[in-house]
Amino acid sequence: MNTAAKIVTSVWAKRLSKSLEQQSVLEGSQEGFRPDRSTRRQISRFISALQDVERSQGTICVTFLDFENYLKTISLPALFLLLRKLGMNENDVQALESYYERSHMRVIHADSGKSAKIPLHRGLRQGCPLSPILGGVVVNAMLRWLDFKGGGLSQGDFVTDILCFADDSTRMTTNVHDMNVLLACVNSYCQWAGAKINMSKTEVTGYDYKRKCPLDLSILQLGNGKPKIVMPWDPAKYLGVRFTITGDLTFERDYVRKKTLDTIKHLTKHMYHPQQIHWVVQVAIIPTFRYSAAIEKWESQEIVKLENLWMRAFKKAWKVNASLPDVTF
Repeated sequence: MNTAAKIVTSVWAKRLSKSLEQQSVLEGSQEGFRPDRSTRRQISRFISALQDVERSQGTICVTFLDFENYLKTISLPALFLLLRKLGMNENDVQALESYYERSHMRVIHADSGKSAKIPLHRGLRQGCPLSPILGGVVVNAMLRWLDFKGGGLSQGDFVTDILCFADDSTRMTTNVHDMNVLLACVNSYCQWAGAKINMSKTEVTGYDYKRKCPLDLSILQLGNGKPKIVMPWDPAKYLGVRFTITGDLTFERDYVRKKTLDTIKHLTKHMYHPQQIHWVVQVAIIPTFRYSAAIEKWESQEIVKLENLWMRAFKKAWKVNASLPDVTF
């Protein structure tokens, strides 16, 4: 995209996002690409739902959906239909249709030559400020349908059946039958909207807290495939945090320690300016811990050990003796 196009689409995207929020179009279960929302909020909601099921000694079935090249596969006619159904001004919809009507790609050959323009009839433009917002509109319609179907977890006066961050979607039900119903809806919607499910990365897990045993998930079906079954004591990666459906966050702590040690090893005898590596420690090592720190149950001794590792990293950055007092940093 050229600079002028990015300026125009950025203004367009800002106005569209503001309008969607003011008109309460987007579902509360969607946290992606929205102001004052984050992955951490969604992770906290998920853990809260798991804890509620544990307290009530109920059952839970969870599916982690993974879409394949989501923005590149969306059906443009489906998108424009949804925008009209949501009440978007017809002139704006037609302007969007005109914008995407000219979408094309070119193949760059080894000799730097370019092929003729190849028209694109599906998918949103890569790098366009509008793409995440328009993609969110398509996901939002699916969220409404699944919410209408019900079958989620009751938390007081609220029912939680789906958590979403952009196209990263998690479904929760109290039994396997309801999950099969939701998966059938997801499959039908994806066929209509043009989205594709990555079955190799889509996972499902279930647990009976009262009987303390996994649920039988063998009947679950998503289109012509079956999602990968994860046992309740094995970790699932949800929005970058690793934990089991039983609430065990040990795997996340192990990951943070291993990632920290592995990164520090690469700092040995580095060839960069100390300030550059100092910055690497601040943005690539310490945040590994900070991202999940608020939901993790770290012991004081474990945090002290992590701080010692950070000090070791700073010393390697500045190539100073390991005996230098930590207070220096």
